[in-house]
Amino acid sequence: MSITTITKTMSLGIGSGYLGLNQEIRTAFTEEIDRQFNVVNNEKKDVWTGDLNYFSTLHKDKLFAPLFSSLNICVPDYCKQIGTNPEFFDYYVVRSWGTKSLKGQSLPAHGHKYASISVVYYPNVPKDSGNFVLGVDNELNELIPDLMSDESYANNIIDPKNQYSSRGLQITPEDDLYLIFPAKTMHCTTPNFSNNPRYSIAIDILMTLKEAKNIEYALPPIKNWSPL
Repeated sequence: MSITTITKTMSLGIGSGYLGLNQEIRTAFTEEIDRQFNVVNNEKKDVWTGDLNYFSTLHKDKLFAPLFSSLNICVPDYCKQIGTNPEFFDYYVVRSWGTKSLKGQSLPAHGHKYASISVVYYPNVPKDSGNFVLGVDNELNELIPDLMSDESYANNIIDPKNQYSSRGLQITPEDDLYLIFPAKTMHCTTPNFSNNPRYSIAIDILMTLKEAKNIEYALPPIKNWSPL
């Protein structure tokens, strides 16, 4: 497993690295996503996502244990690198699901505001199957208000390929790559132009304090919770 690399853009900390999972393990992941896809496939034109089709607990499946055991290292390491002391928190995977993107499909901009950290893992990425875009709706650092609009890009006033004038940070996925970022960050994907499906696994993680003490802006320990 590689050490997490942090990319900083507009104060947005994005971690990435490789878990070192072999082809056999990654193929098993995609085969299970295919099985789920075949169980509940509503034949929509949108990307198939397990969280909307009754498969949102991959972390409970022993098949995916190699992936989630790796997060025990990646998540605290990411927090430390972006200046958050990981020793103050416990981390809980609250939702995890597979996605299958067919030719021409893409995911619209969205965020996971209920969680603290999101992770995306790529077990199988064909060439030309689309990019992952982060920060698509963040406040833009524009010279002129609304300069970075659809009209400006269409008229070549703004170069969408320039990293300093794009609406978000585009990352080209690769096999075994993981991305880690604040869950509230808006993100989307560009269309899959490959004839083969692109697979990914999304993971949402909730952070809670180990001890409440005098901190009020983070969730207290689960041991302090009580159902109504």
